Amino acid sequence: MENFIVLEDISSSFSTWNMVLKAALEHADSFCVVFPNGEYEEENPLLTGKLEFERLQLKTTQKPWSNLEWATEYTSELNESSKAFIRKYMCLTPSKSTGTLWNFSLLKNGVELLNVQDFEVCILSAKTELIVHLNKQDGEWLDNF
Repeated sequence: MENFIVLEDISSSFSTWNMVLKAALEHADSFCVVFPNGEYEEENPLLTGKLEFERLQLKTTQKPWSNLEWATEYTSELNESSKAFIRKYMCLTPSKSTGTLWNFSLLKNGVELLNVQDFEVCILSAKTELIVHLNKQDGEWLDNF
């Protein structure tokens, strides 16, 4: 049975969230991002970042997202441009209190380290080197959520 750590609201501690995201980006080697199918609509928050993601010209695999029939999951290697893309949309500040990517995951060797759902719910796999690293960096990081 897989153990998970759930951060129900990443915006509750933006500095700690940014530390978690930074560490996850350092440990991960690939990522998945989910966007709805169809034409881009600027007012649809689920599509935030899709146009920029497409401009990254990453080598991706695509498959229907298993959670919704009207969305696609894109998987690609994690490189500097894709890390910058994720940081742009998910690093929080006092003036930007919520992430703007609807659903994405960071993986290492195919194992999911971190998954963000509905913009601000984060699920971390509890038995990974990422968690060991976070505990060494700040043993009380979980208390901030």
